[in-house]
Amino acid sequence: MKAFKRAWLHFPIAKKTRSFTMLVIIVIALAVIFNLIINSLSLTSLGGILGVIFGIGLAKSDSVVDYGLLEFCIREYLNAHTPRWMAVLDPVKVIIDNYPEDGEEVFEMPLHPEDASYGSRKVPFARELYIDRDDFRMDPPKKYFRLAPGREVRLRYAY
Repeated sequence: MKAFKRAWLHFPIAKKTRSFTMLVIIVIALAVIFNLIINSLSLTSLGGILGVIFGIGLAKSDSVVDYGLLEFCIREYLNAHTPRWMAVLDPVKVIIDNYPEDGEEVFEMPLHPEDASYGSRKVPFARELYIDRDDFRMDPPKKYFRLAPGREVRLRYAY
C-alpha cells in the first residue's frame, strides 16, 4: 500500500483532479464490496449496512464506529420493512375461569403497528391461552405490570 501512495503522490495531474479521481476509485471499490455483500448477506443486513454508511458519511480522517450503530440501523430497517408476527417461545398455559368453555372469539390484529398497508390477521381468543413465561410471576416485584395471581392485565388488540 505504501508503494501505491508514493506512486500516487508523483502522479502528474492537478490536485483537485487527483482528489476527484481518488473519490471515483473509492466509489468503484465500494461497489465491488457491495456486490460481494449482496451475494453473501440477506437484504436485512444490506439495509443495515447502507444505513450505517449513510449515517456516518465520508470523512477525511480515520474513525471508529460503534457496532451498536449497525444493530440500530438493522432494527430501523426491519421496523420500516417487515410485518409483525407473534410467537410464544417459552409457553405457560393460562385458563380464564370466567370465560365460557366452548366460547371463542376472533380478533383482528394489524401486521404492522404503524403501516396499515401491510394488512391484518385474525387471532383466536378462547378460554385456554398461552403466554410467555417471562410475562408471568407467582411473586411479582413492586411495579410489575404483567400477569400475576390476583392481578388484571389487558391483552393487546383483545381485552
